[in-house]
Amino acid sequence: MKKNRIFKLLTLTCAITLICTGCQNPFIRGIEAKSYQTEQIKANQLEDGGFYVKKAKKNKYEKLYAENASFETGKTSSSVNDKRVLWFKNDYVKVPTMYKGDSLIYHYTDVFEDQFIVERFEDVGYTLGMCNLTQTLSGRYSLSLSSSDKTIEPDSDVSTLYGLEIDSVIVDKLGEDELRAANISRGGTITNLKKDAVYETYIYTGTDEHIYNFKADVKAFVSMEAYKLVDYDFYKKTMLKINFPDYFNSGYYYINGYGLVRYINMPEDEAPDIENIDFNVPNTVPDESNEEESTEEMEFDASQGNNSQSYSISTASDGDKTVVVSYGNVPASYDNGEGVPDVTAKIIGNNGVWELTNNGDGTLSATFPAVANEAYTLTVDNIYGRSIDVSTQKPQE
Repeated sequence: MKKNRIFKLLTLTCAITLICTGCQNPFIRGIEAKSYQTEQIKANQLEDGGFYVKKAKKNKYEKLYAENASFETGKTSSSVNDKRVLWFKNDYVKVPTMYKGDSLIYHYTDVFEDQFIVERFEDVGYTLGMCNLTQTLSGRYSLSLSSSDKTIEPDSDVSTLYGLEIDSVIVDKLGEDELRAANISRGGTITNLKKDAVYETYIYTGTDEHIYNFKADVKAFVSMEAYKLVDYDFYKKTMLKINFPDYFNSGYYYINGYGLVRYINMPEDEAPDIENIDFNVPNTVPDESNEEESTEEMEFDASQGNNSQSYSISTASDGDKTVVVSYGNVPASYDNGEGVPDVTAKIIGNNGVWELTNNGDGTLSATFPAVANEAYTLTVDNIYGRSIDVSTQKPQE
């Protein structure tokens, strides 16, 4: 079988056979079609804790949207997790589009946290209503049927599998094609399917075969990148605008666990049709040193009195990279006579987290396996007014 082979569709002959024999297909339930559109409201109608897109030339606010997911919506994640999948069917049209020049609005009447968790999701296309398929030793894929695992889109025809009353099943073939790694996304969804096409799906409970006809009518998105944004401006006395960094590419961004927005990094009057935009181009966090291997020191402004600070680290090639944090003495104004905690630091990336070791000489350091073009974050805690310098370099041979 060729890699990335697109699965063959259920043939018209088979569909006609079902009709002519008078047999009803017990595996496709009738789901009432719903009509959806982007929810637009006025400024005085914003719900408390809501996030909205305000168009540059309109006084309307479009509500961010997400309902069905493999995780509990409303909860944020500050790190990438391939098991986090968002699902949409006809309600996909409720996801608002924000062009460059539009505003991302937040309204809240109580104390709010001074940062916003933004999780970017990869568009993996239309699929059957299942995710988090797990590879077995034989190369096949199993699907958990535990309702707590949320591996099935609740409004899809795949939800009929719950009627099997078994912990998990093997999803072996679609039509004549074996389901193997070449057609599975990071989020365990089935790829290379045609929108709204029906696929003959071979399911096994133990060694017993079941054949279902499932429809590829689910739009799926998989967790891709994660950020914490603190850049915002108060707006119109009752709300604020969250500012996206310039390096954010066009993509799908899940804001504070509230809802998804489709962001296009260009003005509306200059943008091509949505179908012609690649929404999966990875973001590249700018390297403040502008050098692959920099020994230029990045100084923290201790006068601000912040107790922690974050730095962006990026690399242009694979290989080990050493990060050194140098710190000064605690100013007298920060020492109450009882002492302050030691400085700590860690490096956070998509491929791991690395704690820096205190060398006992006013420095901390760690060497980690950098991946080309990946964005890493260095967080330094327990600063207490100390001066902080950060340098990156290749490890000594």
